[in-house]
Amino acid sequence: MASTSRFCPEEHLDPGACTGCGTCVSVCPSLVISLPGPVGPPSFAPSGCIGCAHCAAWCPENAFGMERTAPCAPPVEELDRLLHARRSVRLFADRAPSEKRLRELCGEVLQFSPTGTNSCGLDVRLVDGKTLEKMEAGARRVARLLDCFGFLRVAARAVGMERAVSRFLKGGSMIFRGAPAAVFVFVRRGSSTPREDGVIAATLLSLRATAMGMGALWNGVAVWLYRLLPGWRLPDTARHRLTAVLCLGYPEKGPLWEIPPRPYELRFHGKVQDVEESGEGV
Repeated sequence: MASTSRFCPEEHLDPGACTGCGTCVSVCPSLVISLPGPVGPPSFAPSGCIGCAHCAAWCPENAFGMERTAPCAPPVEELDRLLHARRSVRLFADRAPSEKRLRELCGEVLQFSPTGTNSCGLDVRLVDGKTLEKMEAGARRVARLLDCFGFLRVAARAVGMERAVSRFLKGGSMIFRGAPAAVFVFVRRGSSTPREDGVIAATLLSLRATAMGMGALWNGVAVWLYRLLPGWRLPDTARHRLTAVLCLGYPEKGPLWEIPPRPYELRFHGKVQDVEESGEGV
């Protein structure tokens, strides 16, 4: 699944529907739109448009001919329930998500995940369980070689991972945890915010997976190993940067009880209003 379309405002604009309100000028991040006069349609600079379609999304007259109705934000309670339900999955069921389900999972996120230049640039690769097993086997061969020279034991002891490394050397699936699939999130090199773009997309993928009855496991170890092991390289990714890996699948079982509270800090700098402008309490 690939999308190569780029929105071109000049091609979509209906001059007769435009009232010259200037909203498109105000929301354009590239400042390529201008109003030649007090009324009438806008003009567009010959270059600089990134195809973000903010002009079309915010046009009060729908002069750019968008077909979607304005999205309605879900109640905050629904989002809270989703956040409470999302937990890392390390026990995956034997059945794998179908290609249709994986396309459904990724398609919406890739279309609407925010990026630094509003031009997407995300490249997501879905890897099946058999390929993950081969990748993990390759990593195990390298690990056993390093273990022969004692390097691995020293490193494992330094980070408190001796038991996990020992189990991995004996054949345990400690990298991909037996997941039936994984999503590798790449971003084009040269993007303004490559790491942030990929992490945001992976976050949305993990939340959408939960909403679809699946589970995900953030896999920082796999990201690190991908850079070290040439045998893991996926085709046509030389000009892309791997930013996140998520193990995917249906959970064998979910958490039965509430997760204990975790510490965090929240601080305000400067004066914050105690009451909203509407007069209602915060």
